[in-house]
Amino acid sequence: MADQRSPWMVIFESATMLLAVGVQVWVIMPPQERLWVKLHTLHSLHQLSARLALRAGHKAMSDELAGVENHRYAMAYRLSQLRDRLGSSLEGMKP
Repeated sequence: MADQRSPWMVIFESATMLLAVGVQVWVIMPPQERLWVKLHTLHSLHQLSARLALRAGHKAMSDELAGVENHRYAMAYRLSQLRDRLGSSLEGMKP
């Protein structure tokens, strides 16, 4: 007889197993390797937030020039703050 599990349960179980494997790999990984993974992840997030802040700022300016009321400047500001915090964290972690 076929297993009648819902698709969401299968997705949840798969995600849980993947997370457990990730934790095991992280625990086994040497400390120096963990540092490099953290640095690479922070650098990638810093670049992503910088690109998103730039795009949000450009869209906000475009909407402003078109006369459309917008609230995109707030999003651009928040993204730039996130970028700055990630940048300072990244600088603090560098060996």
